[in-house]
Amino acid sequence: MVLNLSGQTTSPISGNDASFNEKQNGDVQAEPADWVEPDTVGLDAAIGIREGKPFTPDARMKGVTSWAATPEASASPP
Repeated sequence: MVLNLSGQTTSPISGNDASFNEKQNGDVQAEPADWVEPDTVGLDAAIGIREGKPFTPDARMKGVTSWAATPEASASPP
């Protein structure tokens, strides 16, 4: 489903690939520090998403986050 809000097209469905992390980083950078619960801040920080800091995952982290978005992720780690 695609919604048209104020002339901008957006989808309410999150990406199921590494683009999710890029979007999450954009949200973290744009929103106030207390916009989510501390647990979520910790989950974001675990993959390198921190307010006020660039999100620059290395090749290993890109591989892990790309793999985590696949159906095989529930089977075993890379």
